[in-house]
Amino acid sequence: EGAFAQLKLWQSVSIAVVFFISTSISLQTMVVTMLVALCISLAAFLFLTLKFMSLKFALISYMVPNVHK
Repeated sequence: EGAFAQLKLWQSVSIAVVFFISTSISLQTMVVTMLVALCISLAAFLFLTLKFMSLKFALISYMVPNVHK
C-alpha cells in the first residue's frame, strides 16, 4: 500500500510541475525533456535489473555445490 501512495504522490507532483511550467516552455522542449527522462529511467532500470540478476546467479552458484569436480 505504501508503494501505491508513493506512486500517486510522484504522479501528482509531476502533473503539477508540467501544469505550472507549460506556460513558460514550448511543447517541443517539454517533449524532449520527457524523452530524456524516459531514457534515463529505462537505463537505470536495465542497469539495476542486470545487477540484480548477476547477484542472484552468483548467490545461486555459491549455494549450490559443484558436483562435477
